[in-house]
Amino acid sequence: MREILTYPPLRELDWQNITMLTHHRCVRRHYQQAAFCAVAIMVMLLSSSVHAAQWSVAPSLTVSETYIDNVRLSSNSDKQSDLVTQINPSVALTGNGKNLTLSLRYNLQNLVYLDEPSRNNSYHQLRSSLNATLLPQRLFIDASTSLSQQVLSPDDKVSIGNLGVVSNRSDVLSTRVSPYLRSRLGENLQTEIRYSYDNVSYSDSSALNSSSGGLSVNLRPNRALGSWSWQLNWQQREIYYDDRADERRESASLRVSYQVSARIGFNGVAGIENNKYSSQRASPRGEYWNLGANWRPSSRTNLSATAGERFFGRTWSLNFAHQARRHNWGLSYAESISSRRALQSEIRELLLIDPDGNPVIDPDTLEPRLFSVAFPVSFNQVFIRKTATANWGMRTKKTTSGISVFTEQRSFEGNGVVDEIFGSTLRWSWQVSRKNQFSTSMTWRKTLREDNDDIFRVASASLSQRINKSASASISLRRLQRVGDSINNTYTSNTITASLRISW
Repeated sequence: MREILTYPPLRELDWQNITMLTHHRCVRRHYQQAAFCAVAIMVMLLSSSVHAAQWSVAPSLTVSETYIDNVRLSSNSDKQSDLVTQINPSVALTGNGKNLTLSLRYNLQNLVYLDEPSRNNSYHQLRSSLNATLLPQRLFIDASTSLSQQVLSPDDKVSIGNLGVVSNRSDVLSTRVSPYLRSRLGENLQTEIRYSYDNVSYSDSSALNSSSGGLSVNLRPNRALGSWSWQLNWQQREIYYDDRADERRESASLRVSYQVSARIGFNGVAGIENNKYSSQRASPRGEYWNLGANWRPSSRTNLSATAGERFFGRTWSLNFAHQARRHNWGLSYAESISSRRALQSEIRELLLIDPDGNPVIDPDTLEPRLFSVAFPVSFNQVFIRKTATANWGMRTKKTTSGISVFTEQRSFEGNGVVDEIFGSTLRWSWQVSRKNQFSTSMTWRKTLREDNDDIFRVASASLSQRINKSASASISLRRLQRVGDSINNTYTSNTITASLRISW
């Protein structure tokens, strides 16, 4: 496994180096120690919950052969092909109980290249989440970990997965621990106090490791006051970077809601925020507010919208969802403050959902099918993020189809650069027989920057077959095409893969 964190052991530090440690490093170590203590306490207090939970361990092994006609993602005049063998063991661990929910999925991807053995590599991939009750009705904890490989800069070569041999791929390790306490203040108030620590680390030395620690307090009544309800929030978070100025987020707000009827409700938020980060603005802070409404005409349809103002201007949000018997519709728009580390500390994959709201199952792995939503960020700065998405899906007795379109704008606070991203995805699957399924998809994405445009097109098709209860096989084809501003960012890659998966 690649080394992610490279702090030297104490015995290799002389006293001069120790005294030269900066104040923010000391504070960062304080947050890390607090997080480790939280994990230790969690392990001790969870012993009874572990024994009470129902556990499931599902190991599997996937063996595949892939022919790729452009393994280095070069221009058309400099293509190299190769045959890649993969032998990938994996394990899925789940635990479900009254006071514990745990999910862990680990995969060891081993790539063996026939023509150039020097390209051989292994990648560790992990995704886990934990939700647990430490003390009934009082003390709880959430935790998650993700280890994946990503290309950090959109100016570099970007492939689908790890088959393409590129020099800019980095291991990204993201961890989060968040214990919280719920208690009552008197008979009518309830409070939640939450501490959160997270860390994002890279194997690529050109990327900046970072960690953050934060505290939030939420106060609300135990029950609604007739049609009225309210909620008071305060939160503060410090973000620490290696070799870069630290950042800070702080806000306090009051939210009031009024339910006119079972179908119609109104809400309003007023607050103040105080942010500290590199920005061309005079001050990324100030008062903010928004007013919103929610309409639920039936159990299958919901519409909510808000309008308000923050330090960067007017803000809007919209969420619409409609679920019919065979099809569904969705529309959303949101604005937020984000950064590269914020995106990489979030879940970077989303479930594919069928029209009935159930996850689409991959016939090869028999697990929920995921699609990646990771788009490289141009600059390691805070940016104002505005996203809009629309999707439609339909299911018949033997087919599932869907289409989604999105647009995203990233306005970087440090240099004023604006990136605009547009994209769409078409998906269709056909249950040919009880054991056979055919799937196809097409994805298009275009990024507009100040000095160049970047276009991605990906088309894929696969045919899978269930051999028996514990084995399945598939064959798939994929074409990746990128058109960039230079010959380095313009390439095509075609692959054909045959795989066999065995589970126990």
